[in-house]
Amino acid sequence: MILIITQYNVSKAIKDSILVNFGECGLASSLGSFQVKYVNPITKLCIIRTSRDIKACKVAALKCDEMKFEHYKLAAGAPLSADVNQHMQNCLEKIKILEH
Repeated sequence: MILIITQYNVSKAIKDSILVNFGECGLASSLGSFQVKYVNPITKLCIIRTSRDIKACKVAALKCDEMKFEHYKLAAGAPLSADVNQHMQNCLEKIKILEH
């Protein structure tokens, strides 16, 4: 079975973990500021918003995603399709426009 990483899947996994580890009270207290802001299914990088500012996270995520994509291209061993390259560029743009 292949699991496609999506905002929904990441959000559900984190919420399930909070519920198991901290109970309903812990889950309820985190929901006000919790949001999955970005998910890249190619590099498996995601940004989770909580009650803290995300500017530093955004800068680090952009650098990390760019480096991971370079590794992804090397591992592919062949030129990537235009669709994959465009998808990656769209993902990087999503990081750049995240509010802080």
